[in-house]
Amino acid sequence: MKKILLLILCIVLITVPLTSCNESGEAPAPSASIGIHGIDYNAAFASFPPETVMLVAGEYTITWAELYFNIRSVLNSLYSSYGEIPDLSEIMPDGTTYGDAVLNYAIDNALVYRAIELGAKTYGATLSDDDHMYLYDEYGSIAESYGGMDEFLEILWEEDGINSFDLFYYLYSIPYLAENTFTEQYGANGLLLPDEDVAENTVTGGYLMAKHILRLKSDDGDETPLRETEEILLLLEEYEGDDFDSYFDSLMYDHSEDAGGLSSFPNGYLFQYGDMVPEFYDACMALEIGQYSGVVETTYGYHIVYKMPLNYDEIPMYNYSQYDYRTLRGIIAQGLFNNSISDWVEHLSPVHTSEYDSMDIAEIFKKAG
Repeated sequence: MKKILLLILCIVLITVPLTSCNESGEAPAPSASIGIHGIDYNAAFASFPPETVMLVAGEYTITWAELYFNIRSVLNSLYSSYGEIPDLSEIMPDGTTYGDAVLNYAIDNALVYRAIELGAKTYGATLSDDDHMYLYDEYGSIAESYGGMDEFLEILWEEDGINSFDLFYYLYSIPYLAENTFTEQYGANGLLLPDEDVAENTVTGGYLMAKHILRLKSDDGDETPLRETEEILLLLEEYEGDDFDSYFDSLMYDHSEDAGGLSSFPNGYLFQYGDMVPEFYDACMALEIGQYSGVVETTYGYHIVYKMPLNYDEIPMYNYSQYDYRTLRGIIAQGLFNNSISDWVEHLSPVHTSEYDSMDIAEIFKKAG
């Protein structure tokens, strides 16, 4: 939790003046050289000058300082998951070493940053003045809460292996650049993504959409709710007007006892398998769009289910329950954007420098003592 919180805090400090750093803009020397993993991280970092170019990816370069940060991130994840870091020279079942795997993950992480830069350039996205102002206004005082920028940079080094303010600035501005690139490509919450593209990418998702009228079961077994539901069904069957949707809504608001659903999903439930009780899901599956069911009994009560066309600008139930308020259109657009990032990563085709080839990661990050 401390690490996650620290990373979140880092994101928003990029406009703090450099005058509060030391003259080089680098983190002060940490108080302890042996990290919690039993690795001498100071000695590891000293293996190359920070600005040594280790990889060339198209027009971009990845320095030792950035690669080191990403290696540290992978090692931190290993430690968090398994409580220790294996000997990086140890051979894995596939014939490669743990060190090879760590490097591959670290490089992949670094390339994602560069891929986002490439995508931003492709779509003309930049960090706006408002982005910087937002970061400053929300979190500009955090460094001072640690006693000043020197102290904060020391924490960044000890916890995450970030050695300078410039690297910190770059790493934690990238999520905002990614968001701006997404908006340029797909619009806010994916609004520029055409319906046909959303439809094509939701085919395998099993999404359904429906409204319903619910009468809750009585605790004492009274069948009045059932009779009331049957009477509402009869009203629907007798309707001869030309605006059935509005008529169903009027009965729903007058008679349905699903107060939470009406307030959270006034335009209907957008759901997948498992979001609804089985009887409700099965009833909806059996209907064509625009049809309504007979009385459907569930553990909650008696429902009349009305199947609707998918509204791509509604929030799916599962996401809503996870406090993820992206619409279905936005979710699909995010998936397509992630695919774009993967394509941009492939386009970069990194090339190792001689300095990279001379590196022995197992030796550099060996356990002390």
